[in-house]
Amino acid sequence: MKGKIFLTSLVVGPLIVVGFGQHMPVTLANETEASTDDAITELSAESTPVSTGVFEGCPGSFWRGSPEDGVQGGRWLWNDVIDPEWSASGGEGANPNIWIYGFNTFFTPMPELAASTMMSLLNVEDDAEDYRKAASSLVAGYLNASWGMAYPYTADELAAKWDAAVRSGNFVDLHTELERANNAVGGCPVPTSAE
Repeated sequence: MKGKIFLTSLVVGPLIVVGFGQHMPVTLANETEASTDDAITELSAESTPVSTGVFEGCPGSFWRGSPEDGVQGGRWLWNDVIDPEWSASGGEGANPNIWIYGFNTFFTPMPELAASTMMSLLNVEDDAEDYRKAASSLVAGYLNASWGMAYPYTADELAAKWDAAVRSGNFVDLHTELERANNAVGGCPVPTSAE
């Protein structure tokens, strides 16, 4: 059957997201409109998995919480090494890092982030430098991927994305991509922690 596939702007890394309806939205590598035949050729030529599920993600504001406003979020799930609240909340394994870990000791370092901790980066303001916003989105994304939700990237893929951004200097695209993933349609499946 010949027809048109209208591509979405949703980028989910190595996955091709297939939706359902009268038109089938698909994101291909080149993000252009393609005929059904072209899409089938590209889909069959790639070994990329297809997902028909909904991705989940928790924003940085969830992971930092806001005790001043009475919102705990997930802040108490990763404040201790091998935090028991992490696994009690449904998280897989142990939390990957804690509030006070230096960002540069965990990810590809940048001199400008030498004094930054994981938690301090989750408190980045909207008018911060692009690399700080990207690092903030990365911290939240890494917690999401490590917790075990239906997040579109693995922890290793996120570390590689940060490394590529440091090498290229393109932090805007990384921040945009990870903010989209951290605020996924499926929402945040992690229960709020209590301290």
